[in-house]
Amino acid sequence: MRSAFSIRVDFAVLLLITLPTLALPCSICRCGDPAFFVNSARSLSRGQSAFTIDNFYTRKNSGAALDEAEREHEGRVNFYRPLSVQTVQHEGHYEESQRHNSLQLIFNYGLSNRLQIMAAMPYSFNRISSGDESVNTNGFGDPELTLIAGAGSLFGNRVRLALNGGVRLPLGSTDEKNIAGEALDQHAQSGTGAWAGTLGVQASFGSTALPLFLSTSYQVNGSNDQDFRYGNVWRFNLAAQRSLGSAIDLIGEINGRYARLDRTGGLRDVDSGGTVVYLSPGVRFNLTTSFSLRVQSQVPVVENLYGAQNEKTNFRAGLIWTM
Repeated sequence: MRSAFSIRVDFAVLLLITLPTLALPCSICRCGDPAFFVNSARSLSRGQSAFTIDNFYTRKNSGAALDEAEREHEGRVNFYRPLSVQTVQHEGHYEESQRHNSLQLIFNYGLSNRLQIMAAMPYSFNRISSGDESVNTNGFGDPELTLIAGAGSLFGNRVRLALNGGVRLPLGSTDEKNIAGEALDQHAQSGTGAWAGTLGVQASFGSTALPLFLSTSYQVNGSNDQDFRYGNVWRFNLAAQRSLGSAIDLIGEINGRYARLDRTGGLRDVDSGGTVVYLSPGVRFNLTTSFSLRVQSQVPVVENLYGAQNEKTNFRAGLIWTM
């Protein structure tokens, strides 16, 4: 007879792989703090590690310019309309649907009691469609390396601080072409083909009745061989976790992102960038002392985006093994 542990792990893997798998949240589109997602921002002691299989699904609609000279830079604000649809009605534009799904392997390792390294390798499935036409691609994305260093505490150890710095390596696939041999849109590529660097700070409030986690970071993006550059990104996160016994943790987050305009050469993409804030409820199932399953959604509640864009609800799940 199979053990209860075996049944629970099989259920967790089944749930993970059957979540939506149409397409990649690249490092540009992604919101949330992976350090909190993996282990609730707990510091790993020296020699301790955590291995995560992470599935992250995002989607959005945007207008793609046929003639950028016809349209001025503009923005719009939506409040509490996560299911709304923005219809592109500007002459010279069409509406484009982007779906990105990324299956990531994330490895955390404690180099010391105050320093840990996090490495992530994504494999993405992308679908971009407009009308009856669609493009599907898949391939390895850009690996990322991040160092998280404890930076002391405040208020009698009630607040723990940490600094983080990361780099994105331009090793993902960027040469996908259509049947005519033409290079596909940059958003359809699995990788970015460009270096990026991130700096951030984290604060954990663990002594309160409801533990809180705050973080903010800024990402600088370089240009690739096609002279395309994603806009630089500022992210901010507020998270809280409440345990219901030893088996279940309830999670609530506010994830935000502000991105500057994308650029190709000296031209700005007027349908890119802006601000979006997500309300992100989730739950962590502690299957054993070593295995846990985390499931979460991200619902856009505030949008102040440039041009014609409409963010949709994202979904994320991860199976985490702590050693």
